[in-house]
Amino acid sequence: MLTPREAEDLFVTLRRLAEEGCSVLFISHKLAEVRALCQRATVLRGGRVAGQCVPAQCSDLELARLMVGDAEGLAAAETLLNRHRRGAFFAGAAAGIVECCLVPQLANARRMGCDLAPYPALLELEGRCLALEAFQRASPERQPDYLPD
Repeated sequence: MLTPREAEDLFVTLRRLAEEGCSVLFISHKLAEVRALCQRATVLRGGRVAGQCVPAQCSDLELARLMVGDAEGLAAAETLLNRHRRGAFFAGAAAGIVECCLVPQLANARRMGCDLAPYPALLELEGRCLALEAFQRASPERQPDYLPD
């Protein structure tokens, strides 16, 4: 992880290389970095090309949707949860890895404007998690390096 100063130094170097005619392959999940540095973007998801765009010509929401996909993953998660849940949480009486992955996924989907109403089982499980102190302490807003959007 680079400090903000180190990142800016890197960006200066990358811009200079591009101006000199060098091709630069830049890999990032941070929208602001992609927008600042890339003339074209190819988004990979699950090892496949999910789409391509010119970052200057698409909105943050369009770029984010390319990166995170549409709601088909949430629909699959809802189906799996309804079929295989074995207790108050996915695998029983305590939260586990499924919940640790689900809560931030739903937070990001919400942040990107996804309609979560079609996924009541996921929302109910998220509510159970967010009622737990451990999830409250782990929320991004409570971290020392948190920067609001």
